Amino acid sequence: VNALFAGIATNRTVLLMNNAPAADGPAKRDVIGKPWIHASCDRHDIQCFFMPPSPCTITEKELQEAYFLTRGEMRGIFKNGKVPDDRVDDRVLLGNIVLRPQRCPENFRDRLKEIGTQILDEVKSEIGTVDPRIGLLEQGLELAMEVEPDDPLRPYTYFGSHSKPHHAAVFYAMRPNPFYAQRLDQIMEHVVPSHLNPELTLGLPIRASDKCLMESECLSFEQYMRLMSQRWTANQDQIELAASPTLLKDATGSIIVTSEAQSVAREMKTFQANETLRREIPFNYRLVTNDLDVTQGTGQPMNFVKRTNHSLDEIMLSTVASLKVQLLAKYTVGNCCSNFHILLFDFLREGCGAARENVGQCLQENEDPEFRVCCMWSTTEECKPRVEARKKEREPTQKK
Repeated sequence: VNALFAGIATNRTVLLMNNAPAADGPAKRDVIGKPWIHASCDRHDIQCFFMPPSPCTITEKELQEAYFLTRGEMRGIFKNGKVPDDRVDDRVLLGNIVLRPQRCPENFRDRLKEIGTQILDEVKSEIGTVDPRIGLLEQGLELAMEVEPDDPLRPYTYFGSHSKPHHAAVFYAMRPNPFYAQRLDQIMEHVVPSHLNPELTLGLPIRASDKCLMESECLSFEQYMRLMSQRWTANQDQIELAASPTLLKDATGSIIVTSEAQSVAREMKTFQANETLRREIPFNYRLVTNDLDVTQGTGQPMNFVKRTNHSLDEIMLSTVASLKVQLLAKYTVGNCCSNFHILLFDFLREGCGAARENVGQCLQENEDPEFRVCCMWSTTEECKPRVEARKKEREPTQKK
């Protein structure tokens, strides 16, 4: 995302490179010479699964001769959107986006509006200025520039959370290549039941496994199902509008459950086998799960690959498939200690879900303290003592 922002700000084409054979010198080898850690195909780069950001290519000779921007020069680009004066005429520049600061170049919005206006002018020349669609496009351009102010009372935040350009760049970067786009469609056809109604569907992505070791508190599946009951009841007015009045009493909701952890699948099976627990859920429900998920059980996919026959590309497929199926829910809860859940909310916030309007909530914002989990970096008064207590619990293990 930051690389795409830098490209717009500097009026340059962005290429995301890994495993480049022509990477000579320590700096280049460390940045563009190493394989991408999330890819298994022969390319070992982002194109194993995703579309490239541009169809443009460069030669090995250009890579060898390209200037490698220093940390200070990269920071300058992300601050003012300008390349160093003595590098303006260089066709190819290399940089390490890992070193980027969490900021948007100061000229980014002006450049984005300039590009949007240019495209709009070209459309006007094609269809005329009186076409009613022109007004919608002009409103869309203004809307695309909006950034909602951060709410200081929210218990979590992240860079770009209220920025439409940030979200658009994320969506652009995540376009799957044709092969995996087809695989995703096949998984959706296999997983999604024909009776699923997004307006009566709850989304339950569960980040467990190593996330629970230190970075976040975690809930049991039984607690998650109580949470589903809470969300169904809290949104009863909207559910009544979506359900047929004659069927409301027996209306069946769908709960989409996805997780990288096999332990969640085991807990879910135990819960479903317990009739007493199931009767405590105040509505009829069906669980929708992806039985094709590799359930790698870690946020570090290489560790899983080393001990199984699965590839990194298969893990990426499972991850993106989970994201795509969760877009079918109207009522979504997520643990915003997880980058995956934050990404899901980015898509839903911008209207990419199947329901008319998503009603999403981070666990950190839930009204019931039982479900209000803390991230290990949380600074709220509620979380501070729990974070400190958990750190102390971990100290003996870490010292060993």
